[in-house]
Amino acid sequence: MAETVTHPHPVPEPPPARPATFREVFRNREFCATRLAEFCSITGDQFARVALTVVVYQRTRSPLLTALTYAVSYLPRIGGSLLPSDLADRFPCRTVMIGADLIRMLLVRPTQLPMAE
Repeated sequence: MAETVTHPHPVPEPPPARPATFREVFRNREFCATRLAEFCSITGDQFARVALTVVVYQRTRSPLLTALTYAVSYLPRIGGSLLPSDLADRFPCRTVMIGADLIRMLLVRPTQLPMAE
């Protein structure tokens, strides 16, 4: 009698016979929308980073504090990519991206409030 082997996880499909072309990839609307949103997010982050650095320089006239501000502005991207990686494995990519952007929006909002001089 031959025993049948059951796998605890579904067996993945074999890879396609050929890799997808750029035309096929960019024909996928969800892929294009996701990449456009990522581009807009990265661009906005960079503008905010530079604007905050300019404000620090205008208020302090200190190149050291300006450079420190710019350097510290990268910490969320470095640390933030390590911590939520577990969430990215558990939830759909779109849900994680939208949730992360909403949280970032709430954290960045106080930097846009007028400051007393």
